[in-house]
Amino acid sequence: MATKINFGVTGISATANSDYFGIPISTTQAASANTVVPRGYYYIIVGTYGQLQLNIAGTWTNLAPVATGGLVYSDGATVSVTNTSSSATNSISFIPIRFME
Repeated sequence: MATKINFGVTGISATANSDYFGIPISTTQAASANTVVPRGYYYIIVGTYGQLQLNIAGTWTNLAPVATGGLVYSDGATVSVTNTSSSATNSISFIPIRFME
C-alpha cells in the first residue's frame, strides 16, 4: 500500500509580484517505499533510487528511468515515487507549480 502525503497546498493566490513556484517540500522515503503524489502540478526531483510511476488500470508503470524526475500533474491517486532500493533511503523534493490568475 502506498503512503499518501498531504502537503496542505490549497487555494494559492498569486499576486503580480510572486513567482510561479511554491515552497519546495522535501521528504525522505524508507527502503522500498511508495509515495503517492498529492493532487496538483509539481516539478519533482527524485534521489538516487527514486522512480516516477503512473498507475494504469491497477498496474504501476515506470514513467522515467531511476533517478529521473520531471514535471507532473497528479490527480492524487495515480502518480507515485517509488524507492527502488530495498536497503537505502531515498530523498524526494516536490516543487509546487502555481498558475497566475
